[in-house]
Amino acid sequence: MTGNSWLSDIATILSILTPLLVIGFGVYFHRRLEGIRAEASRQSDFRTKWAEQFFNCCQDFLRANERNLALICRFPGLPDKNGSSAIELTKEVEQLHIQITELSVRIRRCLVFAPKTGQVAVVAAKECLDLVSNSLKAKHVNVDEIIESMNRFNKLSRDSHAEMLGI
Repeated sequence: MTGNSWLSDIATILSILTPLLVIGFGVYFHRRLEGIRAEASRQSDFRTKWAEQFFNCCQDFLRANERNLALICRFPGLPDKNGSSAIELTKEVEQLHIQITELSVRIRRCLVFAPKTGQVAVVAAKECLDLVSNSLKAKHVNVDEIIESMNRFNKLSRDSHAEMLGI
């Protein structure tokens, strides 16, 4: 009978310990899962902020290119190519060119988080910049070619943005 008593005592102890162990493991796994969720959330926030900065930078880049294109298109219609209007236009175009160059550098910096699609977007941004620069030097504008390069950049930057977000 003492043998049965001993087994009965072990069964009683195990019946008490089993729920405690289940609760203990449950708490442990819950904390571990919350830690993983918190880390995933931090990384997601980081990606989202960089993607948002990249998106805003691309929009600014395209707006500055649009403004620059509009100003360049005004040059041929100026009556006095050396007059005050031409000088003002030239100053604004030069300022925009600096801004566009800065934005293209910022775009390159942001695209480090889009290793698969980023390089093509960088090339497209450079193409936009080069076309505008060449138009300024030649004093001749091919509006359609510049707009097409801006559209190409827009599409490629969309792909890079999606890659940054992991979608």
